[in-house]
Amino acid sequence: MAIYVPHFALLMGLTGSLTGAGLCFLLPSLFHLKLLWRKLLWHQVFFDVSIFVIGGICSISGFIHSTEGLIEAYKYNIHD
Repeated sequence: MAIYVPHFALLMGLTGSLTGAGLCFLLPSLFHLKLLWRKLLWHQVFFDVSIFVIGGICSISGFIHSTEGLIEAYKYNIHD
């Protein structure tokens, strides 16, 4: 794939910034809240929500920077 797709590493960075953050930060905390909502103490809810928010910020930031990298690579026609 890397031979046929230009800027493959940047494209994988874009994909990884969305899926990696979702699988590591967003989904586990969301499932923990969903499954154990009635049994959790206030500080556990706070930590899950803060992990979710920080993971969302990191995911959005990674998406923006990866998109900027792809735009710059195609704009100046930089080869990997």
